[in-house]
Amino acid sequence: MSISSKKLLFFMVALQSGGGERVTVDLMNYFVQKGNEVTLVLMDDGGFYTDQISSEIRVRYLHTKKFTHALSSLVGIIKEIRPTTVFSSSMHTNVVLLIAATFSGVRTRRVIRVGSPLTVVFSRYTSWKDKIILPLLTKFFYRRSTKIIAVSKGIADDIHTVIGSSKNIVTIYNPKDIVEINKKSNEYVPEVFRKHTGPFILYVGRLVTEKDLSTLVEAFAISRATRKLHLLLVGDGGEKERIQKLVEDRGLSTEVSFVGAQENPYVYMKNSDVLVLPSLSEGLSNVLIEALITNVRIVATDCPAGGSREILAPTTDYTKRLIDRIEKTKSGALVPVASPTHMGHAILETLDLRTPEFEYNFFLKEHIMKQYEQALLKGIV
Repeated sequence: MSISSKKLLFFMVALQSGGGERVTVDLMNYFVQKGNEVTLVLMDDGGFYTDQISSEIRVRYLHTKKFTHALSSLVGIIKEIRPTTVFSSSMHTNVVLLIAATFSGVRTRRVIRVGSPLTVVFSRYTSWKDKIILPLLTKFFYRRSTKIIAVSKGIADDIHTVIGSSKNIVTIYNPKDIVEINKKSNEYVPEVFRKHTGPFILYVGRLVTEKDLSTLVEAFAISRATRKLHLLLVGDGGEKERIQKLVEDRGLSTEVSFVGAQENPYVYMKNSDVLVLPSLSEGLSNVLIEALITNVRIVATDCPAGGSREILAPTTDYTKRLIDRIEKTKSGALVPVASPTHMGHAILETLDLRTPEFEYNFFLKEHIMKQYEQALLKGIV
């Protein structure tokens, strides 16, 4: 059977905004353009990327928010389609897909992508089901997957820690279309840049706990006390109201703009002076790679899993972590996790850097997609 005639099934919760979702959409579009038959199974309809998937992709909706309900339906769909490969890219969907593929009895390649450190995710769970059952299911079924794609070397190490030694784990970075990103970054200048006075400090991503936006706001307050700045928060999420309250409490309401999720975040990167990623953990940040492509300087936390360090300081030891100092890089700076003081000072220092230098080859879309093609269709990476 030729590569162009393979059947692939992708399983997602929804087409919501997020790094893993963005990569999955790119993968589906790539494989359907190569002549493959692609089916997308969604637990819920709608989402940020709904309009960005190819019309040739067959979409099946399960209309449920419960993974236990999705499981039986997914087993039936796998039996019906009998795909060459099944693929998923998030904590819970990975486990559900692997269980469904096993119960279906269909001989299919089981490929999952891991974008967040499992040990960190497990440590945040509070219910006994998530703290005990999910780690056990993860270890058991991950070891029975055909390929586990880690988005960084740090994530690969973390997976080994959870499931033990496995030859099925491969590291594949996130793909980026550099020409398209540069094109989109020059489409227009958002109104917020004309309405306010810079320099502009930018955050792009979900407004959720693991992104530690409280530290960013506190760091901005420190840097704002020394120099006139404006902070732009591009994204939405459950932490929005709490962060808005913190901004008000710090007397920064006129210096901080919440602009929501944007289909084209690149114009914000292109017109900003420093992008800040305050995450508590990162596998391999899409935002960091995209920001460097648009030539914006960066301040990022040197967080667990090492994704930020692998991007900003690729020649250094990716297992290294900063504790009490700032580390300058060609494109900006790495800072300790949850340290407003270090982050605030790094923002001021990074403002004065020249245009960053960045090596694109690690993330070229055409190069990365070939690696995914090997993992999903040929099994040789």
